[in-house]
Amino acid sequence: QFLEERGLRQTHLDDFSARNKTASFPTPLPDDAYCDNWIGQNGLNLIDTVPTNKPWFLQVNFNGPHSPWDITEPMKSWYENAQFPPANANNDIDPEAIQDVRRNYSAMVENIDRLTGLFLDKLTERGELKNTIVVFSSDHGEMLGDQNLWGKTQPYHPSVSVPLVIAGPNIQHTETQIPTTILDLPATFLDYANVPIPKTMDSRSLRPFLEGQTNTHRNVVLSSLRNWKMVYDGRFKYVEGFLDTPQFYDLETDPLENNNLASNPNAAEQINRLKTHLPT
Repeated sequence: QFLEERGLRQTHLDDFSARNKTASFPTPLPDDAYCDNWIGQNGLNLIDTVPTNKPWFLQVNFNGPHSPWDITEPMKSWYENAQFPPANANNDIDPEAIQDVRRNYSAMVENIDRLTGLFLDKLTERGELKNTIVVFSSDHGEMLGDQNLWGKTQPYHPSVSVPLVIAGPNIQHTETQIPTTILDLPATFLDYANVPIPKTMDSRSLRPFLEGQTNTHRNVVLSSLRNWKMVYDGRFKYVEGFLDTPQFYDLETDPLENNNLASNPNAAEQINRLKTHLPT
């Protein structure tokens, strides 16, 4: 509707129809009509409607970084000459095309960083920054050509692993590799709102860990889609139903997941331990 009112709807549709999976040319849309910028401005406008003396919750769902790799003309210059690591285990996609996509992807990430900064500035202006919990995360990753794959839906870490950054009052500033999941955010939000967490929820509050009351949270996290299911303990990952044979990776020594250890006798104990956590 916004694009229609601006006379930009067909321009946007024509632009998307001309793109393939590695197209990296900029969008013809002006900056304020670019999707993430529009989403961000709507979020900022919503905050302006909230009284400063009452608690509130806001979830802002940016579209990027996501295919198709449409970025604005100014964003195109941000990483124009950057050289990124080549795609891992890739042998069927032009390396320079992958570089172009990774430049656009990085520009999308930086633009969201910029927009996030505007939200933090807004909280500062309202005197609420020190009394607000800020969570930065994502719903999925992106293969970006690794393993000859694009997009999400894969059990590999570039797809299944997401950022999770949480800051706010009484939250300890630390970096950790303990296994957790964004499914734990609902219970965390309820906990901070002093609302009882239903016993039927699988979600677990991160608040005790965030505030330094404990150094543990979950032993493992699970993920599944279609025919595959995966269990991960912060170092070791076991996958069934994805390829013809199971997969087992030690991400401490093999972070790119190039060495499947599932048939290694030395891995049997770890595999059997992880398998006990998979649903039958």
